[in-house]
Amino acid sequence: MAEIRVNDLTIPVPSLIQRIRTGIFTPDLLGDYSFPFTVRNTEQISLALGLPADPQSATDFSQPIPAGLYLRANRLYSGHLDVLEADQDDIKLVFVLSSGFFIQDNTSLSLQSCYDPEDTILLDPPYDEIGGYRIRCAHGDARLTVNGNVLLLEKDDYADQVEQLEAIADWLEGLGLGLIVTVLISDEGHSSASYIDYWDTGTVTTAEMVQMPNEGVNRSYIATPKTARRLLMGDYNTPDDANRIAFPMIYNPNLYEGANPIFDGIVNRYDDQGRLDTYNPSYYSFSDALQWQNTLIPFLYLTDVVKAIFAHLNIRVSGEFFDDPLIKKLLVYNNRPIDFLDVRQGAVSQRRTPGNVDAGDDNPEQTNLIYQNVFDFNIRLSRHVPDMPVLDFLKAIKNTFFLKYDFNLLQNAVEIRFVRSIIRSRESLDLTAKVEKLFLIRNGKESGLQFSYPSKDALLSRAQEPVPDPDHTVDTYTELSALDAEIDEFAYVRSLSATFRLEKEREDPATWQLYAFDVQDDPDRPESVDWPIGATPIADAYYEGWKLPSLEVTAYSPDANLFNTDTGIRLTVYYGQQADGQGRSYAFASANAYDATGSLDESQANLFVHSEDMKHYWTNLNNLIIRSKKYRTNVLLTESDRYTLNRTRIIRIANVLYLIDQIELLITDQERTLAKLDLYKLKT
Repeated sequence: MAEIRVNDLTIPVPSLIQRIRTGIFTPDLLGDYSFPFTVRNTEQISLALGLPADPQSATDFSQPIPAGLYLRANRLYSGHLDVLEADQDDIKLVFVLSSGFFIQDNTSLSLQSCYDPEDTILLDPPYDEIGGYRIRCAHGDARLTVNGNVLLLEKDDYADQVEQLEAIADWLEGLGLGLIVTVLISDEGHSSASYIDYWDTGTVTTAEMVQMPNEGVNRSYIATPKTARRLLMGDYNTPDDANRIAFPMIYNPNLYEGANPIFDGIVNRYDDQGRLDTYNPSYYSFSDALQWQNTLIPFLYLTDVVKAIFAHLNIRVSGEFFDDPLIKKLLVYNNRPIDFLDVRQGAVSQRRTPGNVDAGDDNPEQTNLIYQNVFDFNIRLSRHVPDMPVLDFLKAIKNTFFLKYDFNLLQNAVEIRFVRSIIRSRESLDLTAKVEKLFLIRNGKESGLQFSYPSKDALLSRAQEPVPDPDHTVDTYTELSALDAEIDEFAYVRSLSATFRLEKEREDPATWQLYAFDVQDDPDRPESVDWPIGATPIADAYYEGWKLPSLEVTAYSPDANLFNTDTGIRLTVYYGQQADGQGRSYAFASANAYDATGSLDESQANLFVHSEDMKHYWTNLNNLIIRSKKYRTNVLLTESDRYTLNRTRIIRIANVLYLIDQIELLITDQERTLAKLDLYKLKT
């Protein structure tokens, strides 16, 4: 007889029915390892359970009661008892396995809490220190000298400060010194917050700005020398999930939602030599310091997130999932920059207080305090995963890559397998001699899987029109301009997995406008099986000639007063350092099979669910579902049979293979267990 042991009391249970869904044929994350039963309300049992029928009982029955399920004095499972209801005669209970899987135990567990707050990575690679100048120039007469080259500026030649700064930038770029020049314009118009930054590359320079006396000109309108560190990312620029994090360059123009006027949308900016740029300007007021150009976000490898979940739950995890070449390169998007606004006096950072934060704005002439956007290179990993429940995350990954979480409840372990491997393996348990009659319980009418993406950022949402047959096909976006196309014709850009339409608006010139991404929901089909793809690929786009993962998701950045926690699960594939068509080197990631130059690379993968790279995860299951027939049979299983079924999920009956959908086990003290099996016939 089966027994429940709780608080040193043994409660005999004549029989229990255990229902196990394999989870192969459903997008739901199943884990209903519970056993309801009813016992007589004896004095001994009532005391052991905390007097559940006594109105004066002080026991909190919302809390589970630790218990164990035993069969013939051997523990089958550990878990807990939930008291459902009780009266003077009976107590209704449910025994829930502690690994049950965590459907019952971990419904409120967040992904971020799976990382210890002290689980940090110190980013401390070698770096190159480079020099340059910041040039501030008011709208007025001035003289700029760089390495003996002189530019004379007269106020009357320029309409405003912006036009004057742009003229200076053009002159600097024309000196032939290889300078990297950036013009930064403040929203305030005529302001010392508008300036030019330039960096030396090969030739070391010296610069001097002399501003003639003029209204609104102050001592800040000069050429100020500056230095910057460019990080040599080394191993981080090689795809390897052992690194745990990577820093691909991406494009997100909506990251700061307009709160940072000089941010151009580049996250993790690399210079032409593949060095990570960490320079941000310093200011004499906090409000000015809300303008910065460079922002850094580390992205965790998918495998690291999955390992962290099970490590937190103290469940040993293994499986072919971790060895899959594509899975090992996947990065999970997050929107939490590691930069913050620092207040310094001299070279010493100060604790931010209302007094020193406001000091620069209250006194524009002060130069005692420096305000600058800097980086916390002690990276706390818990901040860089999506803010969502663990169960939602595991379900999403399961449905994207068609996984099976195989739990060994006694060993407290889980093996993550691909459904395709289970179907292909043909490793089976022959039950021909043990089955009763096989009944057909459903003639299948399913037409196959119908996919949908649960979350789309603003960029993806703008291009969800049905994908048309293109009139033209090119590899890169820049090739569109050379097409001899008519208005309203369509062109497909392979390297972006996107379709564009040539449009004309009034007096504006005709331009190619984004029309449809490949990444979109399947059209409705009758009798199809709805299957939500839980993880959305990040779209690719071209910005300033770079091919970059691109999206429009606002940041979680308290300094910018932004607190967005809704990122969903967005994936891209990391390929490490590549050079684009202009020879610029950067940490490259993409969701399709075209490299940084826009050329097809057979070693890369396309994350769109209908691509050849993704089809192999789901084709076997899809073929099995189409017009499938479902059967039911009863069988007597030995303990050895039950163990094998936990591994194979495939049985053989008279040389025909069947895949198990559901098992109902009658747990008694008999050596053989009566089981009811729901089966799908495997097609050969």
